[in-house]
Amino acid sequence: MSALFKGWGLGIETAEYWHWLARNHRSFADLLGISEVIIVGENEIEQAIKPVTGDTIVYGDTVLHHPGYYYSQAAECLRQELAKMRSLVVIVACAEANVDRG
Repeated sequence: MSALFKGWGLGIETAEYWHWLARNHRSFADLLGISEVIIVGENEIEQAIKPVTGDTIVYGDTVLHHPGYYYSQAAECLRQELAKMRSLVVIVACAEANVDRG
């Protein structure tokens, strides 16, 4: 995935990357929130998970966090995006000031 991002000129130093990551965290949190509303019996969960994991039963509580965790991660990504955008504004303002002087 990182090679694909580099090909597009995206990376952790760009605001677009942080926007993309925040959107993904938010979507995942929304899906987890919806899935908590759906009530399924334990036997049905076991039957659904066995084909994926073999005989081992994996419970969602041991693998996934609460949706709030992913909302928090999305908010942190938005903070990073804002910081990258602010630094870009400063760079553009400095470049314009240097052009006006020259």
